Amino acid sequence: MSDPQAIKPLSIPILLEPVPTHAALLWLIFDARLHYLVLQPVIALELLTITLLSVPMYPELTLQRRLGAIPLMLVFFGIVLFFNALSYAIAATAGGSDTAFATVRVALQGESLAFTLGCSFVLLGCHYLAARRARNPRLAWAMRVLAEGATLQVTMMLMVFVPLGVFVLAGIAEVILPMLTGVDAKAGFDVDIVLGSIWVVMRYILIVRTLRIPDAEVERIAQQPYADE
Repeated sequence: MSDPQAIKPLSIPILLEPVPTHAALLWLIFDARLHYLVLQPVIALELLTITLLSVPMYPELTLQRRLGAIPLMLVFFGIVLFFNALSYAIAATAGGSDTAFATVRVALQGESLAFTLGCSFVLLGCHYLAARRARNPRLAWAMRVLAEGATLQVTMMLMVFVPLGVFVLAGIAEVILPMLTGVDAKAGFDVDIVLGSIWVVMRYILIVRTLRIPDAEVERIAQQPYADE
């Protein structure tokens, strides 16, 4: 019998489980339906919604404890989104955009924002209803939603630095490639596809990591996600 305290070994089923979701995300990014900078505030709204939907899952906690973190979350998201936008602007310039936020104007037009919001909240609503109907609602909620929420929060922070790395690498390529190959490296690139693809890969890696969390730890988190209560 396997030790419930041990980290689950990396296996083919664990590697394959997140593939359909992340393949769909990549398709939407390459199809220009998901725009990176629009996606980030949607993720922030999704995390706030997860906090609110978690309230009926833990009725024994005080209302102040359950909702008291929201003002801090708003401050945190404001800071992270500001630096996300700033680093995105730098990467967009390296990618050859006419202006730093040329892609943002496109992203805010048409159905992009509504599509991103709709997909996010419909999926979250389905997870909530499924968890409420499960034999162990808290366990289902922790495995499908709280784990993903933690992953999204980590990726938001890490992605602040990724566009800066893209900018640096693009600058290096502009200098080195012409010397090595004679090819002009100033053709530019689609910053949304590059950053979106990196975000999807990072999300996939972190989701795989959460799937390897020991069963006993998942059960503990499900029963009490607030360690200080």
